[in-house]
Amino acid sequence: MDEGFPFPLCVEGDWDPGTPKLKNKLNIYFQSKKSNGGDCVVEYEKSDGQIAVVRFKTEEVRQRVLDKQGHELRLGKGALKLTVKLPSEEEKGANTEKLSETSKEIPCSSSQRETPDGADGRVPSGQSEVEVEDSTQEEVEAELDTISVVLENIPEKMTKDILEMLVENISDCCAETGDFSLEIIPDISMAVVTFQNGKAARHFLSSCTSNKMFRQNKLCAKPLEVTTKIKIENIPPNVSTEHLELYFDREGGVEDVKNLENEHSAIITFVDPRVVDKVRNKSHQIQRVPIRVYPYYESLGTALYGKDRPTWRLPDSFTESMDSSVWKFLHERRQVEEIFRCMSKHFCHVDLQRPVVKISPLPTLLQQKGLTAKHINGWKENATNAFRSAISRYRSFECQVPSPVWKESEMEIRSALTEAVILVPDMARGMVALAGPSEDVARLEKVLVGVVDRATNKIERESNSIVEEVSVTPSLFHILQQDGLQQRSTAEHPQLKMTYNQESRKLVLCGLFPEVYSVKSKVLEQIVGMKRKAVEVDDHVLTFLCEVDREELSNTLFISQGISATYEMEGRRVLVLGSTEQALSEAETQLKKVLGFYTIKVEDLSVLRKPEWQDLVTRLKKLFNTPYKTVTVRRTGPDTKLEVVVSGCQDSINAVGDQLSDFVSKNTIMDETMDVSAQVVVKFIQEHKRDAWSEVSKKDVKVTFDEKNRIPNISLHGPRVHVKDAKKIFGDLLSSLHFDTLRVTKPGAKKFFKDKQAVYLGTAMSQMRCVVQLMEEDLEEAFSDDKFALQVQMADGVAIAICKADICRYPADAVVNAANECLKLDGGLAGALLDAAGPELQDECDRLMATRNRLAPGDAVITRAGRLPCKHVVHAVGPSFDPSQRQRSVGLLKRVVKQSLRQAEASGCLSVALPAISSGNLGFPLDLCAETIAQAVKEHCEDLYGENTLKKIHLVNNDDQKVQATEAAVRKVFAEYLAQSNPPPHVNPAGKDGQPGKVLSRAGQDRVQTKEGLTITLMKGNIQDASTDVIVNTLSKDLALHTGAVSKAILNAAGPELQNQVNTEAAGSNPGEGSVIVTKGCNLKSKLVFHAIAPHWDKGKGKAEKLLGGIMEKCLEQTEKRQQGSITFSAIGSGNLGFPKDLVASMMLDQVLSFSSKAKPRHLQEVVFVLHPSDMQTGQAFTDEFKKRFSSTTASAPAQHGKKGFFSKVVTSKQGHEMKLGGVMLQVVTGDITKETTDAIVNSSNADFSLRSGVSKAIMDAAGQAVDAECKLLGSQPNTGMIMTQPGNLKSKKIIHIEGQTDPAKISACVKGVLQMCAQNNLTSVSFPALGTGQGGVSASQVADTMLDAVTDTVQQNPTTSLQLVRLVIFQAPMLTDFHNSMQKRENTGSQKEKEKETIWSKFKPYTSIFWKGSDKGAQEDKQKLKDFPLEGEKADPAVFHICGASQADVENTKRWIEDLIRDELAFQTVTDEAILSLSAEDHRKIQEMQKRLGVSVTMGEGDKEASLTVEGLSRDVLNAIGEIQDIVKKIRFEATRKRDAEIASALVEWQYQQGSQYVPFDIMANLELEEALVIQMVDVNITIQNKRYNVTLPDGPAVDSSGNQLQIKRINKQEALEQDSLPKHWNPMTGNEQYVMVPLQAGTQEYNEVLGLFQKTCRNQVLKIERVQNPSLWKSFEISKQAMDKKNRHQNNEKKLFHGTSEPTIKPINLRGFNRSYAGKNAAAFGNGTYFAVNASYSASNTYSVPNAQGQKYMYLCRVLTGDFTTGQGGMIVPPAKNNTTAELYDSVTDNPATPSMFVIFNDIQAYPEYLITFR
Repeated sequence: MDEGFPFPLCVEGDWDPGTPKLKNKLNIYFQSKKSNGGDCVVEYEKSDGQIAVVRFKTEEVRQRVLDKQGHELRLGKGALKLTVKLPSEEEKGANTEKLSETSKEIPCSSSQRETPDGADGRVPSGQSEVEVEDSTQEEVEAELDTISVVLENIPEKMTKDILEMLVENISDCCAETGDFSLEIIPDISMAVVTFQNGKAARHFLSSCTSNKMFRQNKLCAKPLEVTTKIKIENIPPNVSTEHLELYFDREGGVEDVKNLENEHSAIITFVDPRVVDKVRNKSHQIQRVPIRVYPYYESLGTALYGKDRPTWRLPDSFTESMDSSVWKFLHERRQVEEIFRCMSKHFCHVDLQRPVVKISPLPTLLQQKGLTAKHINGWKENATNAFRSAISRYRSFECQVPSPVWKESEMEIRSALTEAVILVPDMARGMVALAGPSEDVARLEKVLVGVVDRATNKIERESNSIVEEVSVTPSLFHILQQDGLQQRSTAEHPQLKMTYNQESRKLVLCGLFPEVYSVKSKVLEQIVGMKRKAVEVDDHVLTFLCEVDREELSNTLFISQGISATYEMEGRRVLVLGSTEQALSEAETQLKKVLGFYTIKVEDLSVLRKPEWQDLVTRLKKLFNTPYKTVTVRRTGPDTKLEVVVSGCQDSINAVGDQLSDFVSKNTIMDETMDVSAQVVVKFIQEHKRDAWSEVSKKDVKVTFDEKNRIPNISLHGPRVHVKDAKKIFGDLLSSLHFDTLRVTKPGAKKFFKDKQAVYLGTAMSQMRCVVQLMEEDLEEAFSDDKFALQVQMADGVAIAICKADICRYPADAVVNAANECLKLDGGLAGALLDAAGPELQDECDRLMATRNRLAPGDAVITRAGRLPCKHVVHAVGPSFDPSQRQRSVGLLKRVVKQSLRQAEASGCLSVALPAISSGNLGFPLDLCAETIAQAVKEHCEDLYGENTLKKIHLVNNDDQKVQATEAAVRKVFAEYLAQSNPPPHVNPAGKDGQPGKVLSRAGQDRVQTKEGLTITLMKGNIQDASTDVIVNTLSKDLALHTGAVSKAILNAAGPELQNQVNTEAAGSNPGEGSVIVTKGCNLKSKLVFHAIAPHWDKGKGKAEKLLGGIMEKCLEQTEKRQQGSITFSAIGSGNLGFPKDLVASMMLDQVLSFSSKAKPRHLQEVVFVLHPSDMQTGQAFTDEFKKRFSSTTASAPAQHGKKGFFSKVVTSKQGHEMKLGGVMLQVVTGDITKETTDAIVNSSNADFSLRSGVSKAIMDAAGQAVDAECKLLGSQPNTGMIMTQPGNLKSKKIIHIEGQTDPAKISACVKGVLQMCAQNNLTSVSFPALGTGQGGVSASQVADTMLDAVTDTVQQNPTTSLQLVRLVIFQAPMLTDFHNSMQKRENTGSQKEKEKETIWSKFKPYTSIFWKGSDKGAQEDKQKLKDFPLEGEKADPAVFHICGASQADVENTKRWIEDLIRDELAFQTVTDEAILSLSAEDHRKIQEMQKRLGVSVTMGEGDKEASLTVEGLSRDVLNAIGEIQDIVKKIRFEATRKRDAEIASALVEWQYQQGSQYVPFDIMANLELEEALVIQMVDVNITIQNKRYNVTLPDGPAVDSSGNQLQIKRINKQEALEQDSLPKHWNPMTGNEQYVMVPLQAGTQEYNEVLGLFQKTCRNQVLKIERVQNPSLWKSFEISKQAMDKKNRHQNNEKKLFHGTSEPTIKPINLRGFNRSYAGKNAAAFGNGTYFAVNASYSASNTYSVPNAQGQKYMYLCRVLTGDFTTGQGGMIVPPAKNNTTAELYDSVTDNPATPSMFVIFNDIQAYPEYLITFR
């Protein structure tokens, strides 16, 4: 046992112990990688049987062998499975002894074996077999080191010499010295370099990639594997594989033998690669035949031959013969290329120039990989087989055909053949060959034989046959054939030849004599016995039948349609022929169906003379009459009624007729008038769009621009084709332009623009790119409804009106002319119309009369209107009145009136003006004429009820007598309509009219308002007359508007454009039932029309009802989505659709109420149901449904405010007052609204909710910035004047912001709106401020009544409201009294007195106490004056501008430019003065005259705080007007002052003059003049006494007139009658002539100290002196006023001592006459236009009020002022406000703050006495 191999394994296998070299094979196996083994020794002897021991050097190697699954040892061709296991201990011992005995014989250790230096890994030549077996395990296991390198990608151009040099350069070796050898393998572009040793090979591999040439040629090098295979060649035949294996097994272990018999070679695989070199180095013979041995490499796929590598050459060409017919076929059918392609696959080139084919090898044969001798030697055989296979797809067939037979049958043979084969006749041999694809030849050879046979028989038969011809038309022949002629003849005489010659139209019979004549006789008999029938056709069709080819037409009409019939002409009759009655019937039907005629009326004869016409006719005839005639074209009739008739087949005549008609239409000279919206559009196109239409004139089209007509137009005259093109051009121009109207109603606007019109129009075009026109007169305005003497409204909406006007200027669509029979417009109304219309009107009449005779009485015709403002003139020939035939005259007049109306209606007119026809020279009594015309109009309207497209019939005359007679006649004839002509008022949106939530039943109308504010109105009328924003129409699925009563009525009113819009909107969408199509309203009053496709009633299955409900829902949602305010429905489905009427009423109301509740619409305010008056059942169904749903709230008159007990008793607490209104508590309290904790607080703001003053400022400041931002956001969005926001920092849940109002009606609407919003949002309480009482200036009492009324109405209408508490929070405490009074008037009552209706005159009640007497007389007189002489602004002549431009932006810019121009020039100025209240009638007349003269508007203010006149107009005119008004006001003020002074004077002094024995008083003005003259010590004065002037000598008279008559006078001092103690006791005595005296007070006296103390209480200025003012007259007046005030106010707290600062110049007037409020506003007038007094001297001491003189001295009065009852004043007041609305009693004065006043204002001068004058510094 070898001690170096201590790890044994036991190996078992089913081997034969006699297997040669078994031990070596086991040794090699367990040293190789196949076993996962390594160094080992094997212990085995034959005696060991099938068990061996293998010992390994390491345990690791042994374990690897054990771990491998499945060991196999290849023995010969089989594989031996080995079992490997560890040996047992006993076996170990036994085997150990064996091993020790045999170890000396087989040394296997690698340490005992050396490899010679320079070994290449292969077994050296000459080494013995024993040496191979003794190789070490290490040599066998390792990959032997290779000495060969493979070079890949060898270019073809690279020679062996170059490659050798390249290898030498890289390896530093030399080929000549044998360092390496090179073998090129060209077929795989590789070469193998074999070096002397492995080191050189490795050096080459590592260095090759560095060589430039190596890289450039993209060569690749890799080591060549060590092979275990050899290839042996030149093996003798019949040498078996076993033979080869046994032969080479002696050289070494053979693993496999692969015999390549075809190549006489084999590949031998050895177990040991070293055996390869051993075998190669020896010479070998088998069966005495030398064999060659070469190493074989799998990676190369070839053996390496070295210098012995064989060189191949191409084999020789050879020839093959082929059938000449097939050869010809290949060439004729171009199949040669297919043969070439097929043979090239086998490396063959084929020469097919001759049937003997030459086949040559291709060079590519030698280029195939792995080429061997087999390939070269076997090429010919392969090529031969491939060629024969390719040719085998084709074949030929020969048939003997004699020359006569060939001539007879050639055409048939050739026609029977297909393109797949060719025919090769060879008449020299009498043969015909077929050549082609085998299957086609096989199929056609029978055909060829058959044709030849038949031809042979035919030739034989013809020699004994005869030919007979029978004349038969093609159509008759077809009938005969259909009846079985051919079948019968063939059955009886199979050999008979029957043909039909189309050219000669003869039946040709060829056969034996008996056969031919038998068939001929039967044919003739059948023709004679054929059935016939006459057919009636139109003459035009008959003419066509006479002209066309009968046979061609019969074939087209009958035969091609499967009808066995024909026709023939018999004079002017058409006969159809057929063999059966059915055929005749079908032929007659077909004849009438297919043939027809097309008539074209020719208005212009010149069209048919055009060469183009002749060319067109010729071309069409040629087109449609080829190959046979189908149409004829001819002219018929005289020139005046010329027609072109196209007759023939329907399809053809329609196509021809359409083209001819189109030509006539296009080339006929025609006139086309395009109405234009305004003159300015015509002007814009004419002057500024010439480039766009100038080409029109070059096409013989005359363009006329008529901008003078009422409806401006563009007229086109010329060929129809060009006129249509021109119309499109102008239509595109019109649609591209933008037109708008700007109406400026400001006074002076029109005057201003006319003054500089030329300049401004030029500027508008040059700068604004628009044409502007100032319209002189608006005819529609001139003849508006208010100008009608009488108007009657028919039930279907037709209006009959009487108007006094000039019919030549009347803006109706058509006017009626009283014409004569010849339509000569001379004299009377006709002459007037001609003068206004221009000569073209007579031309129109002449053209009309050129085609007809004279008109008869009762006839009416219509023409265009020329330059009249209407579109058409109806020329009515009225009858002359014949007393003897009165009834006939009346009938003719009725007829002509009705005919006139029909003519206007037929021309699309909507309005017509009708004069008193026949009332002039024709002798009709005026009354009878008027009544007849009215009766005719009435009958016309009633006859066409609901279908009348005329909407306005105006009876127009310019003669008062005719107007009066017409009015009387209409009143008589239309009496029943006049009784019903008080139409129901239109329903206003919620909150504007009526009480929300109640049904108001009026004449023909019921309405109700939902709690969300949506008004539902039920009324009778016509839906097409509805003026709501949307109306709903019903449509059928075909979208035709002319079907259905509602749809047709809407279409008639809207015009045909409505149908076009429906079609456009529906295009591509295929709307079905339940769909809603939206269009514009066109000529309707509504903006939009919703067209609903409603279903038919399905007898309650549910689907139809659901669809109808869906339509309602869609319409309401679309109306809200499109921000429309109102919608009108008819009773959808209740008519032809069959829905039950009560179901429709219930369902429609359900949908509206559901929509109102769920959607709470913001925009939709009103839903109207319009029911036709004639549909009584539907009307009753809706009325009943209304009553059923809303009976609890229905009222037939304006709703009462409540029931008895609705208002509780008023409860007063410290906080305020409260009372119950139904279920709602109403509280009126004083306080700060920002502190309220109710659910909602109301903020009175402005339109965009941005007001920041007063209470609104306090609320917004307290709420914070978030609320401000929310207001801005909501204010910028559409709203209803009311928004709701979050509370911000306030304690409420919401803030409701409203737009502040001063109109009580709007205040009421605001309150109701707020309460509704609270209810909708489930709020339970809300706090209001006193709306309108702050800066709004509305009196507190009026606001109190308004707000309480609104709360009452809302609670009564919605008694289930969520509201429980309404608080009115009053900021100014004195207002609480007014709200308390309003509550008291309601307590314990159920109804509220109707509010007093206010007029502008009642607002002047506060003025009734202006004068000191305290009575209402003066104010009542002033109010009466205003009633008697109301002053309204002169209605300005509006400036109406028509503007046209290329874009809407240009038009809008131009409008703004015009408005800016006018705005800059216009001005308004207001004169405010109480004297305006005293305007006299003469003053009014002067102002009215001034308005017209200067072109200004003067309006009187209607506020209750001031009297004002506002003047509007051009700046210069306004200044002039203001000057004149101020002169009038100054005069009135002077007169008022004089009147006041006169009244004061008359209270103190009375002057009297002697009249007889008595003295009578002068009038008060004379009394004043005398007293004033006395005061200024005049000597005398002139006075008027009883309308005579007297000179009065003062002071005692007399008064002397101009005649010397004298009157004695005397003066009575009324003050002397008063007791002396009426003057203050501390006054100093005064003389009788002193009006006042100034008494200085001594410093230190009590009186001085009291005055000084009051002054210095608030003012520390230095007092220079204090003077007492003693004016008895002023004092008495003051005392009288005080006594009256004490009595009136029922308390004595009416007088206060207040200060009044003044200037030195005013001291004397104040001392003399007291204070004068005429100077109000000189310093300030924040609280009214009166006299101001301060509570504190410091206030009056400012330089503003106490103005210092040059020495710096200032003056201030301490006054006694009667302040009485006072309230807060406001700017602009001229009298104190009234204490409440129920009385004319006013407050006595106003103040800045009633709680802590700092100043007072009086408006009556005698309420203050200037008691002390304080001079200070």
